[in-house]
This record gives sequence, structure tokens and C-alpha cells, in this order.
Amino acid sequence: MKIDVLRLRAFGPFTDKLVDLSGDDFGLHILFGPNEAGKSTALRAMLGLLYGFGHKVEDAWLHDYKNLEVGGSLRLSDGSLLNLTRYKRRKNDLIDDETGKPVEQFQLDAVLGKMDRQAFEHAFGISHQSLRQGVESVLAAGGELGHALFAATSGLNILRQVMAGLDEKQDNLFRPRAQKAVINADLAEIERLNKELRSASASRQQWKKMKERLDELCAREAGAADRLEAMSSEISLLSRHRDALKHVTRRDELQKALADLGPVPDLVEDFGQRRVEAQVKMRTAELGEQNLRQELAEIEQSLETLTYDDDIISHAKIIEALAKQVGIHTTALADMKKLRGEIHRHQESAQGHIRLLRAGLTLEGIEDLRLSTADKSRIQRLGNRFAKLEEASGRAETDLQGAKAHLAAAKEDLDVLERPKETSSLEDSLDRAGGLGKIEEQLSHAQLEYRSALEQAEADLSALGLWSGELDALEKLAIPSAETMRGFETAFLELDQGIEDLKKEAARQNAELKKKQKALLDLTESGDLPSVEDLLSHRGMRERGWRSVRSVWLEEGEADQGFIDAVSSGSDLAGAYEKAVSIADETADILRRDAEDVARAQALKSAVQDLRDAVVANVRLQEAREKGRAVRWDEWEALWRPLDIAPLKPREMQAWAAKAEEIRRSALECRRKRMTAMQLKIDMERMAGELAARLKELNVPLPTAFDYTVLLDLARRTRRENDWLVKERERRESEIAGYERQINDSLQRKEECERDLKTWAAQWTQVVGKLGFSAGATPEDVNDFVLALDQVFGELEKARDKRQRIDGMQSNYEKYAIRVRDLLDKTAADLLAAEATEAITELNDRLTAEQSRFRDRKRFEEERRKKHAELLTIRNDLAAEREKLRLLCEEAQTDAPDRLPEIEKRAASKARLMVDLDTANERLAELASGQEFAAFVAEVQAHDPDELTARLARLNQEKSALQQEQKKWVEEIVLQRKELEAIGGESRAADIAERVAGLAGKVEADVEHYIRLKLSSLILARAIERYRQKNQSPVLDAAGRYFRTMTRGAFEGLRADYDEQGEPVIKALRPDGRTLMVHEMSDGSRDQLFLSLRMGGLEKHIKTSGPMPFIVDDVLVHFDDDRSAAALASMACLARNTQIIFFTHHQHLVDLAKATLRNGILHVHNL
Repeated sequence: MKIDVLRLRAFGPFTDKLVDLSGDDFGLHILFGPNEAGKSTALRAMLGLLYGFGHKVEDAWLHDYKNLEVGGSLRLSDGSLLNLTRYKRRKNDLIDDETGKPVEQFQLDAVLGKMDRQAFEHAFGISHQSLRQGVESVLAAGGELGHALFAATSGLNILRQVMAGLDEKQDNLFRPRAQKAVINADLAEIERLNKELRSASASRQQWKKMKERLDELCAREAGAADRLEAMSSEISLLSRHRDALKHVTRRDELQKALADLGPVPDLVEDFGQRRVEAQVKMRTAELGEQNLRQELAEIEQSLETLTYDDDIISHAKIIEALAKQVGIHTTALADMKKLRGEIHRHQESAQGHIRLLRAGLTLEGIEDLRLSTADKSRIQRLGNRFAKLEEASGRAETDLQGAKAHLAAAKEDLDVLERPKETSSLEDSLDRAGGLGKIEEQLSHAQLEYRSALEQAEADLSALGLWSGELDALEKLAIPSAETMRGFETAFLELDQGIEDLKKEAARQNAELKKKQKALLDLTESGDLPSVEDLLSHRGMRERGWRSVRSVWLEEGEADQGFIDAVSSGSDLAGAYEKAVSIADETADILRRDAEDVARAQALKSAVQDLRDAVVANVRLQEAREKGRAVRWDEWEALWRPLDIAPLKPREMQAWAAKAEEIRRSALECRRKRMTAMQLKIDMERMAGELAARLKELNVPLPTAFDYTVLLDLARRTRRENDWLVKERERRESEIAGYERQINDSLQRKEECERDLKTWAAQWTQVVGKLGFSAGATPEDVNDFVLALDQVFGELEKARDKRQRIDGMQSNYEKYAIRVRDLLDKTAADLLAAEATEAITELNDRLTAEQSRFRDRKRFEEERRKKHAELLTIRNDLAAEREKLRLLCEEAQTDAPDRLPEIEKRAASKARLMVDLDTANERLAELASGQEFAAFVAEVQAHDPDELTARLARLNQEKSALQQEQKKWVEEIVLQRKELEAIGGESRAADIAERVAGLAGKVEADVEHYIRLKLSSLILARAIERYRQKNQSPVLDAAGRYFRTMTRGAFEGLRADYDEQGEPVIKALRPDGRTLMVHEMSDGSRDQLFLSLRMGGLEKHIKTSGPMPFIVDDVLVHFDDDRSAAALASMACLARNTQIIFFTHHQHLVDLAKATLRNGILHVHNL
């Protein structure tokens, strides 16, 4: 089966997203989505299509739950196409797109190999997390072969934890010689309780008498308790009547007081407070009204005396604005006088500078010499340019002379050096020698390794034991296979375990037999207990005697002498018959009286006989098992007899065989090391001859006695010397060329400087001519003249600026004076003759006075308005309080407010009397305790107080006496119970027996649970072993190929081997033949190993059950690029036979796959 199309119609961030996974064949499909782009969502959608969305869906944040929809097309093994759509529904969530009908989940499960979701994810899915869990599981199992194959091919990464959990639960239930294990502890507790049960036996007659006495005491105590209860009830009732007497009297007094008070209205509690508040507020309002009228009269009087000038007030803003400018114009008048003096000083300074510049210049003619900013900049640039040109010309001349001197010296040095030789052949030989590495050290090391390995192999062979011979003979020795030895080991273990179990069972049976015999002996210690058979026998003897009596007395026959001798030798027939009757009756009485002991004795006898039979059967079974073991041992010895070996136990022989196999591998390693050393020697001698030939070609003298190292050093030194000559000549030639370039460059720069100086002279003559200078004027003189001109023009500019400021001030003041005169015409014509600043200052003072009178008048008018409003409010409040007082009078049922205090007092008295009456009634109701109230009061009133008190005293005395009597019975009961408990008896024995039975039941359940756990461990272990035997070869072969590809040949493959304990393990094979255990590999290699095993198991499944998509979720996240490329190449091999869907959000993995794999097998889909 493969997935052709995945349709993300409404799921997570996707809407109508289609992922085409069809292709021409299966292929490796990479579904790429950056972070937050929906890679994980697409994976959940794919699994949801196959197995449903589940109860909660975390991808319903864009689309509602009811709108979630994922579709897909599944290509089945027969080539047909199954188009399905999955919805988020309670039922009918899977729909066939072709028919529109619902599809049951079990129908789709049949297509998916009849697996549930978890099993499918384990078998056909892998993520980085499950990869790491699988590696840790295999590592924890020590690389055990069966575990590794089972965990990798099934995807169950917690197998080791499951097995460890089963072992831990078994140990918690039972361990030999353990004390805290549950079953061990319960068995110990049963033994302890059995001892207590035996010690709890006592005389039944004594226990029965004490029990009868206890029952009598309990009956007397119960009678006393009943009398006490009745007496206590009577005392309680009379006590309530006595307590109620005073409350009945008080109730009568309160009812009389209420009648004397007469009719009084019921007033609420705050009536007095409301009455006082209303009267106080009325008085306060009246006083407030009087005060407000007086204040309003005073305000009217003040308003009549306040007047103001409305013309000045209406122009307040203009007056204030002009007044603020008085200071500005006063200051300006003073500044104009100062500026006129400064203008005169600037003109005098300019005239003095003109006289120093040049004779005959005047202020009027100086304007002809004014330079523009561009002219000044040009003079400055030309002056700077002249200095740089002179400096560059001198520097070019100096560089020219220095370069000529260096050139001559460099040519002399080059002529002294000799010519280098052609060393390409020597270079090739040295490269080949470098490829050999330190071959002398390698040769020495290889020879030493060979000798050491040989000595170790021979030493191991000597220490092997059980067999003697040479290494060659050991390699040819036909040692039995590990499977055969394990078969014998399992057989012996089962036989030994069976014999040991029988011995343990025999010990248990003997112990149980002794225990039952002792219990029977303890039970019959006081005399034999008869059985039902004994009763029948005794009755039969009695009937025999009766027949003999009848025969003698009625039929005048002979007496039965056998009967007489059997019953009582030496007696007559009458005595014998009487004794027979007595024996039969006594037997019947014992059976009735001690029926329980008789039944227990009978059960013990039956149990003793059963145990004896079981012990005999156990012994016979042990003998049969021992014979079977002896036969099996003869077969074991016969297996080793052709090797002339007297074998030890199978487990020890497995270890011996493993050591022998290791010695075999050591012998093979010795041969390999010897061949390596021989090859190294041949390579070294060949290279030494080649180096000597190359040195002779270069005419290098060779030493008389030399070895490979001497020749190699000489060749390298020759190459270094020749390389130095080449580099030195190249350096000298490069220097000469550089000096020649410097000479040409210096000549060129000198000519350019001369041309630039001529151009500068023409430009300079043109510029300085405007100022009256000749062409020979220096830049310094011209710059000084220009600076002096700038000072003259600066003084003249300052004088012109200050004259403009005076004109502006004068204009502003004239405009200000015009505005002031216009204002005075409207407000104060008497101030027109004054200066403008003085007039506006006086007018502003008048404005301030008028504004003050204006504000006072407005304030009085506002106060008058507020007082009128307050007067209206007070009058409204006064009317409201008068209405309240009227309503209070109506409530008190009077028209006179002055009578309200008296009515309040009478109403308060009535309220207090009613409260006291309610309290008395409530107390009487409590004392009545549910009895009808009127009847209870009548009963209380019927009592005479003195007689009631005397009767209560008498009853209390009788109660105390009865309590003392009851206390005496209770004390005797306690003592009797302690004595009864001290001797034990039926109750304690029954309790112990019940506890023993409960513990026995618990032990039985725990043993069943232990057996189930033990069987589970054995079944799981055997299932793993069967799985290993069945899948070892095909899975390991395929996984080895993938492992070799993933490791780029660093490992040759995988193979099954045995560890030091003889257990089958998985090992990785190096190209040189060495093997590594799982724990000896690096983390990266272990990851590659487990991934290879998963792919090997999947390849086997494809061959046996057909293809199924392999879903990979970013499993290469911690692989480097090289390992990732190798893993992708391995997946591409597997993808020829099944579809692989690889989810990732790493762009570099996509790029790596495109660079590594061909397009026909690789398909990249961007989410």
C-alpha cells in the first residue's frame, strides 16, 4: 500500500492544500515546511486520515471543529485506488469519496495490516525521539541480539523497561530467603499466628463457666441502666417544671403591667430621634432665614456707593498692551544715542587701515579692490597648490635617485645565485613515500604486534584446559554449536529445577506432615477423641450384647463369651452389657459435646494420610527425574567424546567454546598481522631503491652505508634546497622589475610637476593683477593684503548695520506714539500734551483703579444672587420639616406636637414590657421541649414549689445509689472480661483462625499473580528468542548493507556473536576484521546502527507482507551533513521497494538530498 495524494482541505493552517505523493514508483518524498509552516500539522493530518482525529484536536484554530476535513488516495496492493475523506464527527467520520458512503474503521485497518494507531506508529514510523529511545534500550540491554532485533523491527523501544518491570514486580512478591517480599512476609505471619493459635487452647469448661458469669453480670448491669434511664427522665421533667416556675410568675406580672398601661400607639424605635431632628431643623431654618434677610440689606447698601468709568474699562486690553511696550521704547531711545557714537568709531578705524595698506587709497576708492568669495577662494587654492607642487617635484627627484641605486645592487645579487635543477621525478617519489607514512615505525609495530599476538594466542591455548594441541589443530576442531549447548543447558536447567522443586516440595510436605501430626497430638493429648466409626463400632458391640442378653434371659441360650471378653474380661454378661451401654453412650456424649474437636481431629488424620501419600509419590518422581538427568548427561558426554574432552556443565562449556572461538580468531589475526609486516617490508625496500635512483639522476652524492630513513631525509633536503633556489631567484627578479617600475614612475611624476608649475604661474598672474600685484608676488604677500582688505570692509559693514538699526527704532517709536494719541482721544484727552510713554503710564494707573471698583461691584452682585438662592432653600426646608412634624403627630395619634414626648415615654414602656414578655415565653417554650405550650404552663402552675423541690432531692438520692450499684456491676464485668481474655478461649482462637484463613487466601492470590508474572517473563523471553532465530539472518544481512552505506564504509556490516557470558549479541564489523560491541560505538554510530536495523526489519516485512509507507519525522536532526547524506542514500535504496515520507523543517537537509540523490527517486514537496 502507498499514499498517492494527501488533501488538507481544512486542517491547521491549511485550506485546500494538495500534496501529490504518487510519482512513477514508491520513492523518497520529503515534505518540507519551515518553522511554524505546518510540518508537524501535516504529519498529524496524515495519521488522522488513517486512524481518526481523536477526542481533542490541537489544529482547530483556523477552522472550527465541525469543519475539519482531511482527504487522501491510497494505492492498494492490487493496484486499485481508495479515495477517502476524514471528518471530525462522533460517527460516520470516514467517507468513501467514490460512493459517498461511510467506511468502518475496521475496514481501513485491514488495509493497514490490522494494526491500531500505536502499533502502526511503532512499526512504520520513526522520529528523533523514538530513535534515541531505541538506541538507549539496545544499549541498556548490552547489545543483546534478540532484544535489538525485536526492538528495532517492531519499533517497541521500551522492551527493556517492560522486562525490568516484570522482574521488579516478581521480586516485590517473592524472593528466596527474603524477608520483606510480600509472600515471604505473609508466610512468616501465618507461621506466627499458628503458634498463637496453638497457645490459645484452654479448658472449655472453665471458659464456659466464666462466660455464663459474665452474661449474668451484663444482665444485671442492663437492668440497672434501664432503671437509671427512667429515673433520669423523671428528674429531667421535674427539673424543667422547677425552672419554669419563676418564668410563669414573671409572665403573669408582665401581662398585668401591660393591662395597667392602657391603650398606647406602637411607635417605631427611631420615632423620638426623628421628632427631635425635625424640631431642631425647624428652629435652625427660622434663624437662618432671619440672618439672610439682614445680609441682603447690607449688600444693597454697598452697591449704591460703587461706580466706575466704562470708557476706560472697555479699552483695557489696548491700554495694557501699550503699557507693556513702554519699557521697550524707552530702552530704544537710549540705544539710538549709543549706536550713533559706535558708527563714528567704526569709520575712524576703517580709515586707519586704508592708510596702512597702500599710499593714495581712500574710503571712496577702496570699493574697487573688493573681492568676491570665489576670488578669495581661488587665491587661497593657488597658494596651497604652489606649495604642494614644489614638494612633489622634490620628492620625485629623490625617489628617482634611490631606485637607480637599488636596481644596480639587485642585479649584482642575482648574478651570484646558481641555476635550480629539474626535480619533478624526485617530487613524485617523495609523494609516494609520503603516502606510505612512517613505514619503518609501521613495520616495527606490525612485527611487534605479530609476535605479541602469537605469544598471547599460544598462552590462551595453554590456559584453555580440557584439550591440548596446536593452534592449527584448534582451528580445525569441530566444537558443538552454541545452539546445541544452549539446548543441553536448557534441558539440564529444567531437569535440575524440576528436581529442586520436588525437593523443596518434599521438604514442605514433611514440614506440613510434622505440623499436622503435632496438631493432632495436641488435640488428643487429654485422651483419644472418638470418630463416627468408633461410635458405630461401640453401638454395634452394644447391640451384640443385647442380643446375647435376650438369648440368655428370654431364650435360655448361651452367653456370648466373645462379647464379654471384648468388653470386660472377668465380668459376667450383665456387667459386660452395662459397660457396653456405658461406652456407647459416653462415645455419643463426647461426639455431641466435642463435635468441633472431633471434626478437627478427623480432618487432621485425613490430612496426615494425604501428606504421607504425597511424600511417597514425590520420592518416586524424584527418582524418575534423577534417572532422566543421568541419561541426558550421558548424551552430553557422548557429544564431546570425539574431541577427547571430558565436558563440564553446558554453561561452562559455552564459556569454554567462546574462549576457544576467540583463540581461533586470534590465530587468524596472527596470520593477518604477519602478512601485513611482510608487505610493509617489501614496500619500504622498493621505495628506498626508487629514492636512490632519483638522487643519482640529480648528481647528489649518496652515503656509503644508508637505510630508508637516511635516503628519505637526503631526498627531502635536496628538494628543500632546490625549492629555496627557485624562490630566491624569483624574489630577486621581482625586485629588479619593481625598481625599474619605480624609475619610470619617478621620471613621469617629475615631468608632470614641471607642467603643473607652468600652468599655475599663468593662473596666478591673472588673479593677483586685479589687486595691483606683479606676477612675481608671493602667495604670502597676497594673502596678507587680502586679510587687511577684509578688516577694512568689516569695519564699514558694522557701521552700515548700526545705521540701519537706528532707522528701524525711530520708525517703531513714531508708530507707537500715533497709537497712544488715538487712544487718549477716546479715554483721557487731558493727557494729550504729555510724552507718549508718560501718558500711557498714567492711563494704565487709572485703568487699575477703575478695574478694582468694577470687580467689587460684580462681587457684591454675585453675593446678592447667592443669598437669594439660600433664602429660597431655607424656606423650602422649613416647610418640609413642618410637614414631617405633622406626620409624626399623626403617627402618635395626636394633634398637639407638645404631647409627643409623653407619648414616646409610654410607647417605650410598652415596648420594654413586650420584649420581657417575649423573653419569658421563649424560655418557657424551650423548657417545654416540644410539649404543647398551654398544657406545659398548666402543669407547672399545678405544682407546689416546696413539694417539687423535696421530690427532686429524693429522686437524686435514689439515682446516686443506683449509679453506685451500676458502677459495681460494670467493674465486675471488666474484671470478668479481662480474666476471660487472659485464658483465651473460643473467641480469640476463632479470631486467629480467621486471620490465618484470610492471609492464606491472600498468599494464594499473590502466588497466582507471581506465577503469572513469572510466566509472562518466560513467555516474553522465549518470544524474543524465537523472533531472533527466525529474523536474525535476513534482518542482519539487510541492516548490515544499510549500516555500511550510512557509515561510508567505516563499518563493513553487522554480525551475530557471543559475549563473555556466551549470550548472543550484535556486533559491528570493521573493514580490518575487528568487531565492536554496541557500548563501544560512538553516539552517532549507535544512531546509524538502530536506524539500519529499523530499515532492515522493514525490508523483511516488505518481502513477506508487501510494502507499507515508512513515515520519518526529522530523524536526522542531530546528524552532521556527511551522516545525513549517507542516511538519505540508504533511505533512497529502501525507497525503491516502499514509499518513504520524510517530514522536516530543515532547509539544509532538502539541499543535501537534492545534491546527493537523483530526481527519479527523490520528490520534494513544499508545505
